[in-house]
Amino acid sequence: MSDYLLSNFRKLDTQDHEVLRNVNLSDNDVLTRVEDQRVRLTNLSKAMSLAKSKNLKTYLTIKDASENLHKFQLNITGFNAQVAFTQDGFHIPLKCILSVDFLA
Repeated sequence: MSDYLLSNFRKLDTQDHEVLRNVNLSDNDVLTRVEDQRVRLTNLSKAMSLAKSKNLKTYLTIKDASENLHKFQLNITGFNAQVAFTQDGFHIPLKCILSVDFLA
């Protein structure tokens, strides 16, 4: 994806968690480069460590099956090889997470 710049994702509006319940997630990994997939895992690990911080917010940018981007503010409480777990009970497939961002 040529538009894969963090500054591009920061311009997206944050959506309500209820929207996430209705997003039709893709079956394909949104990141094709192994390096980008490694960064995603590293940032998810950081997000999990920082989940209890009240001064730092974690934003996930997710690409749906229709190629639309959605940005959500979520607390990551854990993840495994397939999904990320959030404090609100969502199980988000890693392959749908395009970006993990942190803002104060």
